Amino acid sequence: MVVIVILWVLIILFWAKKFLKHLAYKVEKLEELDGEFIYTSLKVLRKKSEYFHINEVEMAYISKMVMTQNFFKSLSMSILLKDSYTIKLQKKKDCILFLKSCKENEPELFNKILGAVPIGIKMIGIDIPEMIEKEIEDYKNNK
Repeated sequence: MVVIVILWVLIILFWAKKFLKHLAYKVEKLEELDGEFIYTSLKVLRKKSEYFHINEVEMAYISKMVMTQNFFKSLSMSILLKDSYTIKLQKKKDCILFLKSCKENEPELFNKILGAVPIGIKMIGIDIPEMIEKEIEDYKNNK
């Protein structure tokens, strides 16, 4: 009997964790206006907002990318601010918005991000900068 109760508790905890992770993904949002950002996320059932300017970004890099033909299926980024705070963007739309803003407002940072693309991807002939440019243009056209 005790084993069954423990098993049920583990199953409930597993599903609760999956639900909270899904909810956190749905709430995550990045808004931009002339290089100023508002990043909203859900941290343990509490909505949290971070405000930062593009000049406060020390480095950003692409942490995960899944490609299908000539576009990104999913894209994630990590942004390191000068005060050592890290923001993780999980949505492709938010990553493209950040890259678009970097390209327009801080081209040096944009080039640093593109330069940080793993060498293995460059060696197999995939042109990540071209794909990013295409995604930015698609984002501008669909907005």
